[in-house]
Amino acid sequence: MNCMRMRQILDAWIDGELDAATSAEINGHLTGCPDCRALKGERDALRREIRESAPRHEAPAALRA
Repeated sequence: MNCMRMRQILDAWIDGELDAATSAEINGHLTGCPDCRALKGERDALRREIRESAPRHEAPAALRA
């Protein structure tokens, strides 16, 4: 895994969309790359901020059924 590839697939990985082998490669890369760890930290912070500040609407019961 290199940094360019990491940047291409980081968001998919954070969202749990990648297979186990690719996830293992990403974890290995993050262990040795402070730049990509920092980028992951930025993405994690953005994700938290969106979850905390974005309006949430509960689906009507008829839609849930």
